[in-house]
Amino acid sequence: MRANGRLRATVVLLLVASAALFAVGAAVERHHHPEKTPTAEQTTAPAEGSSESGAEGSSGSGGEHAGETHASTSETSAESEKLLGINPEAPGVVAVGVAASVLLALAVWTVRRRAVLVLAIMLGLAFAALDLRETVHQVHESRPSLIAVAIVLAVLHILVAVTAAVLFRTSREAVVTA
Repeated sequence: MRANGRLRATVVLLLVASAALFAVGAAVERHHHPEKTPTAEQTTAPAEGSSESGAEGSSGSGGEHAGETHASTSETSAESEKLLGINPEAPGVVAVGVAASVLLALAVWTVRRRAVLVLAIMLGLAFAALDLRETVHQVHESRPSLIAVAIVLAVLHILVAVTAAVLFRTSREAVVTA
């Protein structure tokens, strides 16, 4: 029974550590976004200056078009970061992810039912898949610190799934032999 207690504590610690790292990584990534996408004022300011220098009609429409091009480019990059229509970096989504991990950790520690372990396995694998997707995204964005965070999160979530699976197996064997 001592081994099960240690495995249970390991799953709990892995879930809490991954929740904390996810919150930190999301905050760091949110901090990076304003630097990479210019505002509408920044993209249209040169066009307004060029319209004052001469042909207002042609450069005015060109300025609007340039602003639209930048807007659609930033919209495209924002949409490419969405997953099933949800922005995984939104503060509410991050809060739900952190809360889910912490609540699951609490359930693993207190409930001691096999269904909770199955949920931990599924959540660990699902989060690991999302972390690997985020790793690829960060490689494309050339952000080494966020690549490292995403890889560490993937490893933590895989460890959650594996440790919960071992605990599931040992708890089943204990029920069968008892």
